[in-house]
Amino acid sequence: MVVFLFTKLPLPQHNKSMQTLFSLIDGGSDRIGGILATFFVLLIFLILVVTIGLFVFWLAMLVDASRREVWPSQDMKVIVISVLAVSLFMQLWWVTALVYYFAIKRPLDAGKAVSFFTANPPAPPVQEAETAKPKRTVSKKKTPKKSTK
Repeated sequence: MVVFLFTKLPLPQHNKSMQTLFSLIDGGSDRIGGILATFFVLLIFLILVVTIGLFVFWLAMLVDASRREVWPSQDMKVIVISVLAVSLFMQLWWVTALVYYFAIKRPLDAGKAVSFFTANPPAPPVQEAETAKPKRTVSKKKTPKKSTK
């Protein structure tokens, strides 16, 4: 409405840049406007398709994690399902789905061990200084060489 009011005002002849601007607004470039509108509609459509595809992928990874029977530990299953579920509310669902797919699902499907959440094996116990026995080394006795003169 405001643009319509300004386009009907007479413009002074000395201001050519304003005439060019108002001619663009007034429909002087319908072709450019149509191209831009088509571009933005296609961009929105592409973003929508990618978002829906990633959401379906996230849902498939959540179902896979909950139905999977073989896990290195039960704790890992609970952690992975919890992270996948909570990530929906943090707007990181697509990142967690990709991480689950590449770091956990593919190695488990291939039969490889996943050490993503497993703890390191415990270190052997350290002996205390007073109970540890020092090792004795036996040195060989050197025999002097006999000189032959």
